[in-house]
Amino acid sequence: MSTDPTIKDDLFQEQVIKAAQQLFRQYGLQKVTMDDVAKAVGKGRSSLYYYYKNKIEIFGAVMDVEISEILAEVARAVDKATGVAPWKRGWMPMKCPIMPKPRRRSVRR
Repeated sequence: MSTDPTIKDDLFQEQVIKAAQQLFRQYGLQKVTMDDVAKAVGKGRSSLYYYYKNKIEIFGAVMDVEISEILAEVARAVDKATGVAPWKRGWMPMKCPIMPKPRRRSVRR
């Protein structure tokens, strides 16, 4: 009994995305090559080119996954929250760590 080719394709693409995600986080977009991604999944570079035109296309697939995960987290946080204040306190710090914390304004007279 053989595995459905579309399932094998999906599994391979999922492996590529996970490996590329890790490599991009560790080394950055500029330093990661198609060879690096291919080695990480244990395949040849030509296997990657069958599914993706270039590194930017892989990066786009990684971003699609990241954005989907963020949206799912937001949906869960919104489902749990009642009112706006808990939502702001729960979601904003979770996904926007680079945003500066609000400063208290001093009253100048």
